Amino acid sequence: MDSLIFDRTQSDITNLTSKGYYNHTDLNRIEQWCNYLAGVLNNYNYIVNITTKTNWTMLDLPTQSKIERIRKNINTLKQAYFSFTKIPSNLDYMTCQKANDIEKILHEIDYILMWMENNFVYSGVANCGQTRTWQQRFRRINSYIVPRTWRQLTQEYWNEFAESDTWEGVTTIAENYEL
Repeated sequence: MDSLIFDRTQSDITNLTSKGYYNHTDLNRIEQWCNYLAGVLNNYNYIVNITTKTNWTMLDLPTQSKIERIRKNINTLKQAYFSFTKIPSNLDYMTCQKANDIEKILHEIDYILMWMENNFVYSGVANCGQTRTWQQRFRRINSYIVPRTWRQLTQEYWNEFAESDTWEGVTTIAENYEL
């Protein structure tokens, strides 16, 4: 999918840059992102029912009802999950700010979803006193948290403890290992 664009400025319009135009490619990008985010949210049981059109062409006329459907789709995604940016009340007259806001909402939802996925603890991974692995969105391990010496320390401690038969021997062993 194409990257979302939410950094348009008035100079883009004045200088006739690619971000200064709003056409079928922008509509396709927004609709594809809406479709993608709805699928992800539905997989996590955030129920989202939206209708998208991802095959806009230069010959398609974006009528008021079609543009309002896109705005409602984005509002539905925002209500189902979360976003910081306020949704425009209408898209009657497209401005840089409105165009940036609708794509910024999609970006924020995706970003927050990514962080949610990054912090999943998988079954059997987090147990008291055992290893803990954080799985990343792209199956990379972020960190592996286990003091390697702690296992060795406790094993050595228990081996010596098992051989000791007095309380003084046990306290000496604990002091030696700083327990």
